Amino acid sequence: MDPDPSGVSCQLEGVITRSLPSDKPFDMLIKDIEISGPLNIERTFQYDNVTGVGKAMIKWTPTVNDIGDYIPICFIAQTTTQYQSELRCIIVVIEESQISTKSVIKDIEISGPLNIERTFQYDNVTGVGKAMIKWTPTVNDIGDYIPICFIAQTTTQYQSELRCIIVVIEESQSESDVECTDTTMTLYVSKSSVRGFNETNLRLNDPSCSVTTNGSHFIASVSLNSCGTQVEETVDEIIFKNEMTSFDQPQDVITREHQFKILFICKFPKNSRLSVSFEAQKSDYLFTEALFGNFTYLFQFYDNSAFTTVINPNTHIKVKLKDMIYMGISVQSSLSSIRLFVESCRATPHDNPNDPIYYDIISNGCIKAQTTKVYSGSLKEFRFGLEAFSFIGDYEQVDFHSKESYVYTGSCSPASSWECHEGDCGTITTSEYGETDPEHSGGNCEVEGFVTRNLPSDKPFDLLINDIRIRGPINITKTFAYDAVAAVGKALVKWTPTAKDVGDYIPICFIAQTTTGRCNYNTETRMASIPKYYEGKNVLITGGTGFMGKVLLEKLLRSCPTVKAVYVLVRQKAGQAPKARIEEMVICKLFDRLREEQPNFKEKIIAVNSDLTQLELDLSKEDQEKLADCIQIVFHCAATVRFNESLKDAVQLNVLATQKLLALAHRMKHLEIFLHVSTAYANCNRKLIEEVVYPPPVDPKKLIDALEWMDDKLINEITPKLIGERPNTYTYTKALAEHVVQQESGNLNVVIVRPSIVGASWKEPFPGWIDNFNGPSGIFIAAGKGILRTMRASNNAVADLVPVDVVVNHTLAAAWYSGVHRPRNVLVYNCTTGGVNPFHWGEVEYHVISTFKRNPLEQAFRRPNVNLTSNHLIYQYWIAVSHKAPAFLYDLYLKITGRTPRMMKTITRLHKALMLLEYFTSHSWVWSTDNTTMLMSQLSPEDKKVFNFDARQLHWAEYMENYCMGTKKYVLNEELSGLPAARKHLNNLRNIRYAFNTILVVMVWRVFIARSQMARNIWYFVASPLLIGVAVIDCALPVDLICEFRRFKEDKVPSYLTGPQHKIRIPFNREKGISPTLQLIRHITLDPKDDTKCYSISANQTEDILLRAELEEVLENHPEQFRLWYTLDKPPQGWKYSFINADMIKDHMQPPADDVLILMCGPPPMIQFACQPNLGKQGYKQEARFAF
Repeated sequence: MDPDPSGVSCQLEGVITRSLPSDKPFDMLIKDIEISGPLNIERTFQYDNVTGVGKAMIKWTPTVNDIGDYIPICFIAQTTTQYQSELRCIIVVIEESQISTKSVIKDIEISGPLNIERTFQYDNVTGVGKAMIKWTPTVNDIGDYIPICFIAQTTTQYQSELRCIIVVIEESQSESDVECTDTTMTLYVSKSSVRGFNETNLRLNDPSCSVTTNGSHFIASVSLNSCGTQVEETVDEIIFKNEMTSFDQPQDVITREHQFKILFICKFPKNSRLSVSFEAQKSDYLFTEALFGNFTYLFQFYDNSAFTTVINPNTHIKVKLKDMIYMGISVQSSLSSIRLFVESCRATPHDNPNDPIYYDIISNGCIKAQTTKVYSGSLKEFRFGLEAFSFIGDYEQVDFHSKESYVYTGSCSPASSWECHEGDCGTITTSEYGETDPEHSGGNCEVEGFVTRNLPSDKPFDLLINDIRIRGPINITKTFAYDAVAAVGKALVKWTPTAKDVGDYIPICFIAQTTTGRCNYNTETRMASIPKYYEGKNVLITGGTGFMGKVLLEKLLRSCPTVKAVYVLVRQKAGQAPKARIEEMVICKLFDRLREEQPNFKEKIIAVNSDLTQLELDLSKEDQEKLADCIQIVFHCAATVRFNESLKDAVQLNVLATQKLLALAHRMKHLEIFLHVSTAYANCNRKLIEEVVYPPPVDPKKLIDALEWMDDKLINEITPKLIGERPNTYTYTKALAEHVVQQESGNLNVVIVRPSIVGASWKEPFPGWIDNFNGPSGIFIAAGKGILRTMRASNNAVADLVPVDVVVNHTLAAAWYSGVHRPRNVLVYNCTTGGVNPFHWGEVEYHVISTFKRNPLEQAFRRPNVNLTSNHLIYQYWIAVSHKAPAFLYDLYLKITGRTPRMMKTITRLHKALMLLEYFTSHSWVWSTDNTTMLMSQLSPEDKKVFNFDARQLHWAEYMENYCMGTKKYVLNEELSGLPAARKHLNNLRNIRYAFNTILVVMVWRVFIARSQMARNIWYFVASPLLIGVAVIDCALPVDLICEFRRFKEDKVPSYLTGPQHKIRIPFNREKGISPTLQLIRHITLDPKDDTKCYSISANQTEDILLRAELEEVLENHPEQFRLWYTLDKPPQGWKYSFINADMIKDHMQPPADDVLILMCGPPPMIQFACQPNLGKQGYKQEARFAF
């Protein structure tokens, strides 16, 4: 339909006929039709007197205003006698049609930013219009979502519908490149990527350093220790940073960020591995390895101990055994503050540093080879020599392999370039000490610690620690006191930093010296125990009323009894004040053990009114100041764990709340630890998840800004595209929250703990504690109740369950470790079980079902049984059969008995929950747990007992039984005294199930036998004697019998035992064993109400007919109801018949009729070759014949 009002119309054509009522005259003819519809509708009508058919033509031309409407057109047929047909209507939908060749697109209209441009070209040949839209965004548009809309205009003034696109303006990466050498950093920036700037308004960190240009690029070349280059050091690298930015505009009063900013970085790895080799009678060569940033390591051979001449690798020299070999290892760099350490050097007979045959020259910085001699050199070079040797065996070559590292020492000026360094090394950042003012004299930094060691079993006890060696800044001092009784040495290190040290990372290293002067024994730093660390601390917990938060609160107060106070952020809920909520919470059974050990524990819990979704966490000014003044440790456990949470709410609760709490943490004057509880599934889009913070899927700040102006409908539409491969908003926002923690932590000491699926407690405060339906708990309860019967899951997928007390112990230990060691980077811990103690969903199903069968839940709907499948079709089948059908029948029963149906609603909610869990029950992940293993190794034996989070010790069968019993006791509040009644109820359900299944099988089978002869034969042989009351059938006699039963009462209700007929003819043929004939006949004849007549032909092999007397007794007592004939296969003289034949059946049986039933019992050959053919000849229908 074309809504163009140029004359194109909509025509409707149809044929109208009718069936005249029988009481109407035939001259009642259709003469016209009446039309109801739009104003401009037209119609014509023609009637054919010959055929009696009326033909109507309806014509209507819609206008542009009708587009999108639903137009009803109704009509009624009128007859000559004023009789009307019933009303008939059609609905015409007016849709936009393709533009005809007469109505071509001539232009487009644009709506968008002010500086948008567009061009339009039309191709008359192809009929295609091409529009070009051009828009150049400015810096102010960065981060915005710009809508650009357009409408196509036609030559007939027709317009297309509005189309819009959303342009996301992101800050593009400049086309730049960085070159790093051992002396300089050089940045190249393409001018085309940063238009509007020139070299005069660009600067580096030091404004005195200028930026140059080569015509196409801006160039900044700086020395590694000039132009404001910042130096940072990590465990593995030294990092040099500088920044190219634009000058602030002179007319501006203030500035918050530069219009142009590029950070360029050079990283220099500390560690290197080098190898050189020599062969007998051959010269050796120079080996050079250039690493990141062109720091160059050299491993060289020298001709003598003066180390002045390097042996040319192209020359050949003779090396004899016991000749001295002189070697030097060095690093080339222009930085004066670089110091080289040779950690190890070993010799192997092959070019393989991991060769099983090796000889250590240096190990852990200590000389091992007896002939090795160290020579003095610079800080960047290590020189040594040793006597030549060869490996025993057929080896001509000796390869040397070394491992080096370097340290950026800042103002630290050690006395020599090499030392044995099997000690611990700590780093001091001067800006961390608020009480030290580097601008004035007298500010000291003191480090105090205890040094102990574990003596080897083969060493004498007089090998005592008598001093420590210190390496650090020039003005560092130390004192050492040794307690011979306690065998503990106490060292006090004192150092006064200067103004030049501000912002630097100062390494201070120490080695314990023994009385024998040996350095190859490990020393260790004694750290405070976990309870000792928390002593006197003020702790803040968010999410303290949640499942994990409650267990964390209880464990902290019970195992760290000297903690000063625990502040819990609690929001007002349902009119209940925070303090009242805490009072109600601590009454529960979870706190029974704590209540017994510490009756006054509630005095340490301080409830703080707060709402994490509100501005400034809805904290009062007084509470903010109080928390800022006293809090030392923060545990951020609060989050929304709903998988189907809307994206806006999930971001509000999981991302923004974390951001606000970090802002508060930055104000805390004595904060030592900020621990964020995330989830192991935050990066579930990866198969291997390591203990690092991964880049976020989107910039959290931009997402937060966008969500502020989007409505809920638009957010819901874009959510699937935003979360990508992640299954829900929970995992997506948790990944964003981790990035926020990393980016906005600043100088905070931050820890992230990622638990997987948190379940009931393992041991503490007692096994099986659980108080919610979340996660697997609700699934276990549904399975125990018999409501859950099938689940989409892979039997072999890892079920990464982790007990809540394992997570809590891990969390407390992680905070302790970071509080003591203060690592520079964010430490991430994967708190999972799959990698160390795997447990699969198939095993979960087995243990849950077996537990609930032994200890059933009260008022179970069905017996527990769950089928796990990963096949979609099989899953849908079980959903229909095991979930929906029983729920429908139960609701029908409730409705009939006058109660409210509820089971279908429960099943619907269950299916929604299962859909949310499918992703996690059908996939497996691999989590790295290196940090967790390291943390476990740092615990003292006592802490390992009290704060045990070693999942390898978890016995899954015992844990799952405790878990299931915990749901019964603590979630459903069912007493164990009710178990006998619950078991009896379960037995009743079993009996009901068996009865229902039996009835169902019988019903299905009865329907089936109506269509199958074989099914009917089996049915009557098995079921007929049982249904008529014969309990035992003895088949020991060789009897052949044909028996016919006839029922004469026409008004009796037929049964499937006798079929729908009233006459039954039953032939029983010869069979080894007693035929059921006698029992059947006796049952009929003994029933005075049964008037069925029986005609029996008994066929035998000999004249010795078994049961003859019994059959004749029935014949004598009931001659009017029973007729009997005998036949033999070898009859004596005088017998009329031998084998069963057609004449015998014709003479002694009733003729074929609808109420006649034939039953045959005997050997298959007799039935197949004697009975069936002869019955067919007499006209007995196949469906009236049954063989046993």
